[in-house]
Amino acid sequence: MFLFLLLKLSLQGTIWPYDQPIKNTIANRQQFADYNFTMKPDTSIPQFGQVDIIFPSQYLAGLGIDLVDTNTCSEICSINGFTVTFTLENAVDAGTPLNLIIKQVYNPLEKGGTGNFIVRTKLGQNVFDENLIFGTIGIADYALDFDSLLIYIDPNSTNVAGQSALYNFVIKPPQDLVNFYLQINVPFVSDLTTCQFITYNFTKPNYNINCTGQIIITGFQTIPAQTSFAIQINFINPQISTTTQPFTVIAYRMNTTMIYSWRNQYPGVYIQPGTLINSTLTPALTTCQSVTEYTLTFITLNQIPSRGSVLIQMPANYFISYLTGYDLIQVISGLYSSSIVYNYSLTQLQISNFELVPNGTQITILIRGQNPSFPGLSSSFKIFTMNGGYIIDQITTGLTMTTTQAISMLPQIGTLTQLSALTSTNLQFQFVPNKLTAAYIQINFVGWVVSAPLITSCVVQGVAATSCTASGTTLKITSPYLTSTTTIQIIDTILKTPSQATAQLIYFQTFDLSNTLLENGAISAPNLPTRNLAYTLSCSSQVQSTAAYPIYSACQITFTPAQQIPAYYSPPNSTNPPKLGVLWVEFGPLSTFDTSLGGSPFCQSNLVAITNLTLSCQFVAGSNTINPKIYFINFDTVAAGTQIKIQLSNILNPQSTSPVISVFSGYRQFTDLVLQDYGQATLTLQANPSLAWTTDITGNFFFSSQNVNTTFNINFNQAVTSAITTTGIVRIILPSYGEGFVQNASLITCSINNVLKPCVAYQGADWIDFTFTAAGTVVGTSLQINNLQWPSTSAQVGYMKIIVINGQQEIQKLIQTQSNLQFPAPIVNGFQQATVLQYQPGRGYAGQTFTFQFQVANIIPSGSTMAITFPVDFYPALSNPTPLCNGYDISSIGVQHDAGAQFTVICSGVKTPLQITNTISTGWSVSIYYQGRLMNQQLNFFQYAYADIFSEGTIKILQLFANPPNQGETSVYTITFQLQNQLLTQSQIYITFPSNNFNELPYPPILADCQLQGALNSFQSCLLVGSVYQIITNAAYSSGIITFQINHVVNPNLSISDGFIIQTYYDSVLIDQTDQSTLLNRTVTYYNKASNVLINSFTFSPQNMGLSANYYFNFTLPINLTKDYQLVITFPDLYDNRLGDNLMSQINNQSVTFTVTKRLIYYQKGDFGQQIYVRVQNVVNPNTFENSNTGQFRIGVIYNGQYIAYNSTIGVLEMMDPPGWLFLSNVTLSNQYSRWQSQYTLFMTLYNDLPEYLQVDFPSQYDISDANATCSFSSCAFSENILKAYASPQNGNLQFQVIVENPVYQVTINNMVVKSQNSIKIVEQSYSNLDPYQFKFTYSGPLITINGDNDIIVYQGTESPDLYFLVIYPQALNLTFQYTQTGSLVVYPKDILFNYQQMSATFRIRTPLTQATGMYYIYWNTIGEQSPPIYTPVKKSRILVQSQTVPIMVSQLYPIPFGGNSLPVTVSIERAPYDTLTITVSSNDLTFYLVSGTQVGQSITLQYQVGINSQQFTVYQNYTIYNEQNVLGTLSEEQRLISFKISNPLYQSVKPLVVTYISDSGLSPQIGSVAVANITQTNVQLTVSTSQIVQVYYMLCLNYTITPTIAELLSLGPPLHETTQSQYGSQIINLNGTVSLTIKSQIDYSFYIVAINREGMYSTMFSMNFSSLARYRICQFTVTTSVLVNQAQVLNILKNIAFVLSLPTSKVVQKTAYSVTTTDNTTNTTTTTNPNTGPTNQIVTQIIPFNNTLNYPSPQQLVSILSSSQLTKRYLPQVSSIGGAVESQSIIPNITASSIINSTYYDCWISATLDIQGWIYGIASGQNVSTSYQIFSGLDYQNIKVPSTYYRVLTLEAQQFRIQNLQPNSTYKIYLIPASDLPEYPDLSPNVSTLSCTTQKLPSRIPYTIKYGIILQIMILII
Repeated sequence: MFLFLLLKLSLQGTIWPYDQPIKNTIANRQQFADYNFTMKPDTSIPQFGQVDIIFPSQYLAGLGIDLVDTNTCSEICSINGFTVTFTLENAVDAGTPLNLIIKQVYNPLEKGGTGNFIVRTKLGQNVFDENLIFGTIGIADYALDFDSLLIYIDPNSTNVAGQSALYNFVIKPPQDLVNFYLQINVPFVSDLTTCQFITYNFTKPNYNINCTGQIIITGFQTIPAQTSFAIQINFINPQISTTTQPFTVIAYRMNTTMIYSWRNQYPGVYIQPGTLINSTLTPALTTCQSVTEYTLTFITLNQIPSRGSVLIQMPANYFISYLTGYDLIQVISGLYSSSIVYNYSLTQLQISNFELVPNGTQITILIRGQNPSFPGLSSSFKIFTMNGGYIIDQITTGLTMTTTQAISMLPQIGTLTQLSALTSTNLQFQFVPNKLTAAYIQINFVGWVVSAPLITSCVVQGVAATSCTASGTTLKITSPYLTSTTTIQIIDTILKTPSQATAQLIYFQTFDLSNTLLENGAISAPNLPTRNLAYTLSCSSQVQSTAAYPIYSACQITFTPAQQIPAYYSPPNSTNPPKLGVLWVEFGPLSTFDTSLGGSPFCQSNLVAITNLTLSCQFVAGSNTINPKIYFINFDTVAAGTQIKIQLSNILNPQSTSPVISVFSGYRQFTDLVLQDYGQATLTLQANPSLAWTTDITGNFFFSSQNVNTTFNINFNQAVTSAITTTGIVRIILPSYGEGFVQNASLITCSINNVLKPCVAYQGADWIDFTFTAAGTVVGTSLQINNLQWPSTSAQVGYMKIIVINGQQEIQKLIQTQSNLQFPAPIVNGFQQATVLQYQPGRGYAGQTFTFQFQVANIIPSGSTMAITFPVDFYPALSNPTPLCNGYDISSIGVQHDAGAQFTVICSGVKTPLQITNTISTGWSVSIYYQGRLMNQQLNFFQYAYADIFSEGTIKILQLFANPPNQGETSVYTITFQLQNQLLTQSQIYITFPSNNFNELPYPPILADCQLQGALNSFQSCLLVGSVYQIITNAAYSSGIITFQINHVVNPNLSISDGFIIQTYYDSVLIDQTDQSTLLNRTVTYYNKASNVLINSFTFSPQNMGLSANYYFNFTLPINLTKDYQLVITFPDLYDNRLGDNLMSQINNQSVTFTVTKRLIYYQKGDFGQQIYVRVQNVVNPNTFENSNTGQFRIGVIYNGQYIAYNSTIGVLEMMDPPGWLFLSNVTLSNQYSRWQSQYTLFMTLYNDLPEYLQVDFPSQYDISDANATCSFSSCAFSENILKAYASPQNGNLQFQVIVENPVYQVTINNMVVKSQNSIKIVEQSYSNLDPYQFKFTYSGPLITINGDNDIIVYQGTESPDLYFLVIYPQALNLTFQYTQTGSLVVYPKDILFNYQQMSATFRIRTPLTQATGMYYIYWNTIGEQSPPIYTPVKKSRILVQSQTVPIMVSQLYPIPFGGNSLPVTVSIERAPYDTLTITVSSNDLTFYLVSGTQVGQSITLQYQVGINSQQFTVYQNYTIYNEQNVLGTLSEEQRLISFKISNPLYQSVKPLVVTYISDSGLSPQIGSVAVANITQTNVQLTVSTSQIVQVYYMLCLNYTITPTIAELLSLGPPLHETTQSQYGSQIINLNGTVSLTIKSQIDYSFYIVAINREGMYSTMFSMNFSSLARYRICQFTVTTSVLVNQAQVLNILKNIAFVLSLPTSKVVQKTAYSVTTTDNTTNTTTTTNPNTGPTNQIVTQIIPFNNTLNYPSPQQLVSILSSSQLTKRYLPQVSSIGGAVESQSIIPNITASSIINSTYYDCWISATLDIQGWIYGIASGQNVSTSYQIFSGLDYQNIKVPSTYYRVLTLEAQQFRIQNLQPNSTYKIYLIPASDLPEYPDLSPNVSTLSCTTQKLPSRIPYTIKYGIILQIMILII
């Protein structure tokens, strides 16, 4: 029977819709929209797996996308027809949401629904998951244009960049806008602040709207067609001046992307620049023609981005100064950058390359310029902040200055004796005054230091000045010699230059004797950084380059900075920006050196690197405005006075004669570049001798070592013929590659003829200069260079060059060209280890793994590759698939490892040779390359002897079958098999069908589907070649079972097939195959063609594609369908595997269970007869194309693994187009209370006539009774939550009303669907994405649940367990529930009472045995409710009647001691019988007998009837008979049994109980401990431990109660006195157990317990005391009313509060406010007032807690419930607020005086005084003092009721009260306690006052005679 179990194997998962599975940005027809799909796969999708999304045919082929590019989809995608295929770059785990987007899809041409979207996941041809019914959507009608749209900035607002502005939108829609929102696509980013309606055409809506970020505007009411309305939104204008991009305004339907109307691309608005704030201009000089500095200061209105700039334009006739210098333009503040850029001309300046400037930043810029030559007011300087070409802020007016006619002299050149920064110097300058009346001159040295001068410090025309004084930095010189040409000298080094290099001007003015300004002037005396006088520059070749003969030189520089150079890098610090050191070499002047210095300049120095960083040089190419520079990077701090040595090499000499090479040092801090030191020297270059290269033919090489990465010396002879002059150089240029040969220049030494000679090595250039100190020759000499280093790799790189330099001029250039003189490739490193750890010695093995282990001594850097060469006879390049090593090709394996590290390379997929040259393999070889050069190599390592030839394994076919197995039918073939050998990815599985049996097989994937599951569930392709299905795998197989399935195969007309063959191949090698010597499990057995199933009718409705439909099958079977047979219905391949969601089905109108697997419905077996009618609900209709159908449906009946009745051609179906669109414009409800009835009004537009009826599908949250409905159409009826409303044909706007039962739960429902249809098709319908309606239903009041509102299960012929009406808060009413039902259900009791303050009511449901199984309902009628009802209506109960047997539970029977008895045995049933159940309990042995109630004997009966679920019996040993049998040995221990005979077949049998005996211990049981395990205010759990299995008896009572006797406990009472609150109980304790007891709060208890064992022996009594938890305290809160209320109204409010909270009125009270007495001294009158008597709106209320129930929460929580209850507004409408809930606090009074003032026969009168208001409690008792609680309760010290009293004290005067019911002539102790004034539960004082009182003696009575007759007559008269 395994056949159809395996058929239910699902070889394919589903990819499930998730969240909002299909979303488009526009849902209207003929619009481009982005589509967003969200899904969850059942099966993981590997990397580079694919997802197909197939659009339905309502879309255009190609989806309207002309070109697929990288922006089309969210992943790489392609489009073919209707299919979009995504290729995933990352794997997706099963169950992980996946989101895919396709942009700009063209929506369908017509409005209405679409067919199914289809989604499948796959890799290659293998499908993982598939969903043919992923979803459908609706397409709305055209998106209309607004009749008009205006967008403008409000005239009272501003269009200034970056400012908050009011934008007005005036919209006139062409149609009614109902339930809509606006989306405004604003062409700039802005923080939205407010939005509102504004008046337009004298109208303005009088409600508020809401705006959110994008911009989405909601809150609209209906806007009629062609009605203009205006909205004003507050935006922040763009921060640039421009006309914005266009706006788009869209009116969407709420919660959809359906556009009512819109306007796309509405023209943008103009934004004008912002105005810079507080802009000022401060010129240093205002006189005409003065060269001066202008200080411009302004504050930004808007931020300037980091890519922005500041543009300054000079006024007309003002020019930026022509003088050069470091500070021609200077940013003083506001702009920050390490490399700010200035671009300027004579008339404008632009500053850029700075960090972001926040708005409100003050920027100050200093510009040197020249005033015009004529006086007057200038036009304005103009300042612009810019973002690219757009203006942000500007100031174009107001920055003016007025020039005066005062004569200005052109700047004079000053001469400094010291040019360096921070250096004392003298100054001399000359000027020619125009006015000769000057008496003195003032010179302002801003930024300089001016020391106090002597009179001789100032010299004019060679004569000491008359006076020379200094004030700050201003020097005043008086002299009569200020004549036509005046020379001024300032000596005595009273001046010190500024601290940094600067070129700012020094301004001076001349004045006459009356202090009148005569002239302005300026001195240009630029000071440089500190000049390093120790700077040296020496270059090896001081010869000009020419184009034909370039000269490359090496230069050596020494430079000693006077000031410290900070480190190159320091962590950033915004509050205290670090100083970052700068040091560079500069090559000038401009256009002298080649901008690239020849292409590859190198440098080295003695600088020290920052820790963990590498010292380097950065070359910055020059231009026509910038000199080329070499910057030093990552150097550490250089101390002042440290000599820096710099070597430069490979520098291309310029073609000019006098180049300058300078070194500068200093630091940067923000934008400031502070130059501190510099050195400079000029080279004098000689003319180029045009010297060509000649060939050295005599040289020869000798190397001390030729291994890579080793140090070596080189010795060679050379043919230098030129004489070497003093200071001459012989330069050796090595043919560099890789790291070069000079890797540490400091280690290089040189020798000539073995004599050490000086030389200089240049790292990077690989130059070595032999330097000579005396003239000579090296003809025929041997040169040697030591400590060179071979690079880490090997390469053949060329020849060495030699240059002879005399007098800094090249005189001979040699190059070696002979092959023997070519610089050799070094010998590569070997391997420390190269071996094969894992290999396959066998021959002809495919897909094998070879594991190699390697180790090398050197580092293998990133980017290296390895090549492994296999031995002869291996041909890995010919393998298919190609073998891989660590995932790489064998010839290019990526490697990177540390020096000395072992590493492993695993090569998989290798095929060993079948044909071999020798029995021993040749060796392997391995090579490592870096940058294409060989680094390591090991040849011919490892060999092994070849072994056996591969022999394929055997494939076991475990199962092979066809479904159906009948001859001539189209079937699905399933083969389950197991391989012997492992398979690699890209293996082939060949499944061969016997060609003699199958004439034609279906070709996948067009005509059939291949599927794999199990140990191998993925494949690349499945093809049919002849009769062989060839599968190429894309995953590895190690072990396990594989299942292969192929469909659409036609069974042959045979009884049994020939043998099937399975083979596996890898790399053309047969790996495994089936054993063809046997047919075991290789054949398929076929059965005769089954008897025909006669199809009477086959229909479905609706017939539109993509919709859920009901399918109806009416057929006649050739046999009766009984429980021996299984009915199967097969749907065609176009249907989804699961057919649909929420499927239901009935056979012959009975609901049945079934399973669905791959479109096959398997029905549960049952008795259904021969005439069969099947309905299948909620099947989703598939997509079909025009003139196509679904393919054939099939029906069959299975018996013993074969179809005995079958019809494979019952019919095909054709699908109709999806429905059109029914525009559901609005839905209103009369109420939204769960479980209430409500009137639903649906407003809709039908575009076509109503064909027959209107159908409304309500969501599953509804549970609407199947019945006729009240509606506005001619007739309406509900069935299964579906309403059908019949009416005559009509279309257009339609309003429909119907009364509906709201959902039963408190839920939010979505998307009721309205359809215009007939029995065949749906003409139009609403769609969830176009017509979403969301309604939130809430409970109208507290909820009463039945069985937790779950289904109730009742078994046939039984009674349910207890079922409950439950509330979560005590009942406020006395309710009675009556019922009506379907079926023969009986509810007991008939009237269910659910009374005030209860939280539950119990009932049961009974059903007779004759009640058919199925679903029934009980409808409840509530009696006693108010109108409108307080409680939410009770949900109808759904009853599931099932056919089940009921288990019987029997408690454990413990061993019985000799002569003893068992503990009671309980026999219980969960479900009592509808009729009687009798259980006969019998003994098979006379050694024991049974006792139950009055029954005693070897057999007893236990009777169960309705309502009885449990009975007990006890087993007693007959010890006498036991002794007799023990002698005879009649029965063994295990043979003594108690058996159970069950009279009712509905109840399950019970296993017999084994009766065992144990020796009597003779020991009394002991109670070991009793402890409190858990305690609350109303319950305590005590843990009890005993020494034996016992039955315990216990009593709980008030503490101090008289100790009970054991007899009292065993008899379970009664107590001696009821006032002791005693309660009794008994239970079995198996050594450890728990006793649960009900208690009251805040009371002291005693607990007594005794145990009796099975031998009838008792323990001693055990006792313990404990206290319950304190009760809740009284809560006090304030009720505020909206109006003043009188005392009667206050009492009514308190009554209603109690009603809302289901409390007795006594529990809600007004806090007592005591009367206040005041005395008026003027009138000598007193007035007493009671605050509780007058009108008030503040009611101080108290809630009193219970002390015996936890049904109610704490009083404070009750106040919270009162505040939030729905009933509060209803019953307390005048209450405006409830608050201030706190625990009531009180003070316990003291009794300040007490006495007995009188006594009578039966009373004692007492006088007592309290110090504050409160209560007095008292009792009359004996000598023993009671506790405060006992006095409060009226009990004596043993909790026995005694005469008592209590009295409320309202004043502080002595109070008189009495204790009654005393005995005459008796003396009592009177015990009094005071208590606080809290109601019901006052706080008690522990202080007891004691008085003594003796009652009076009765007088003597006169004797009397009883006259019975008279009395009798009186009695008769009374009667």
